[in-house]
Amino acid sequence: MRRMKFGGALLTAFLCLGPTVAQATLKIGDAAPDFSIPAALGGKEFNFSLARQLEKGPVVLYFYPKSFTRGCTIEAHEFADHQDDFVAAGASVLGVSSDPIEVQKEFSSKECRDKFPVGADPSLATIKAYDARRDKPSPSGGEVADRVSYVIADGKIVFALVDSNPVNQVQTTLEFVRRWNNEQRARQSPRKRLFTWSPKECRFPYLLNAVSSASAPPRSSASFRSRAPGRRMRLPPPIRRRPRRLRPRVSRWKTGAQPIS
Repeated sequence: MRRMKFGGALLTAFLCLGPTVAQATLKIGDAAPDFSIPAALGGKEFNFSLARQLEKGPVVLYFYPKSFTRGCTIEAHEFADHQDDFVAAGASVLGVSSDPIEVQKEFSSKECRDKFPVGADPSLATIKAYDARRDKPSPSGGEVADRVSYVIADGKIVFALVDSNPVNQVQTTLEFVRRWNNEQRARQSPRKRLFTWSPKECRFPYLLNAVSSASAPPRSSASFRSRAPGRRMRLPPPIRRRPRRLRPRVSRWKTGAQPIS
């Protein structure tokens, strides 16, 4: 009976936490709220603008509770180690927390290893705009952000993730950015032809044209136009073999030979 009550309590807690996690992030396809906050990169302060950064490509925006804590430090190290992978996929990274800018200067240099910037949002304006505020306060009693990651492209949310594991946050986000980048390249790149070399590069250009234009209407076997404009290719002349001359059969009776008795 105790096991049944304990199992029922766990199921109730799971069902209660499920909708909270689902409602903790913006939906995919929603417009990303524009913001401009003070940030730090390599210990130097600057003003980060989302609209200006989106002109260069997609932005990975991740929120974390507090700088210099164990989980947030691990997450910063993971993002720093995979920064080259994000850049190769055409994305930039920005971390945001409720810490002041003085703390973010030190955090960007020591834990972020001068690889990516971190923004300061003490008023939680950007954190609340992205629905990333943690319902449970921090041990010190202040309001902090939850561990949420977004991928923003063309001013819209294309990916959202809520995960307490900092390593999974980075790995899952990186996998999506790579897949999204490959899909965008496939859409923008033109269709590749089956044969890309020119008739000049082929030893038998008539074979190249014959195979590549198999779906075209039949042409004369004597001549046809090649891919290069102004050129006219001709098939090689057929090989003519001389007919075989057969020697006339000579009867042995006419030559005077006598049959053997």
